[in-house]
Amino acid sequence: MIWAILLTATAAAALVGAEWRRSSVRYIAKPLASGGFVIVGLIALDLDSTYGLTVLVGLILGAIGDIALLGRGERSFLLGLGAFLMGHVALTVAFTGAATAALPGVPVAILFSIVVWRWLTPHVKGALRGPVVAYVLVITAMLASALGAASAHPLAALGAGLFALSDVAVARDRFVSPGVANRIWGLPLYYLAQVLIASSG
Repeated sequence: MIWAILLTATAAAALVGAEWRRSSVRYIAKPLASGGFVIVGLIALDLDSTYGLTVLVGLILGAIGDIALLGRGERSFLLGLGAFLMGHVALTVAFTGAATAALPGVPVAILFSIVVWRWLTPHVKGALRGPVVAYVLVITAMLASALGAASAHPLAALGAGLFALSDVAVARDRFVSPGVANRIWGLPLYYLAQVLIASSG
């Protein structure tokens, strides 16, 4: 499994460098980094369990979203958003099945999402508003369920928190203040999050 983690880490570092230099290497590095965390999941997760199988589905949908977001247009963004939304749904199902407590996960997740939405809402206009609202709601559910499952799957809870923070970087880049700086801090958080979730058993 170590080699798959190293693949993700190396490719993610190459991706950050490519984003900084605006290099086409990103088209190679991003699929490799995403493929790496899917491989981690294939190795580390118990695929005979509902939890492991559902988390793997979430990881695969995340990788599909990553590839979709290699495009820069609105269509690519919506395709990526849809894949990530379904990935979050899969993770929510997995974490909910493993949850042992609802609190403090629910209020923490709701507070996080309220703060993010109040910051984001003035910048989201038109046809994208509905999909973004749906995405925020799904993130809230995913984060709450992951925190509820923290005693059984602590790596998943930590990964879900980092995943939610990395989504803030994507939202800032798309709607608030576009720039490579968002990807420089958001991408490492995202890939670390996915590796932690993939390693959560």
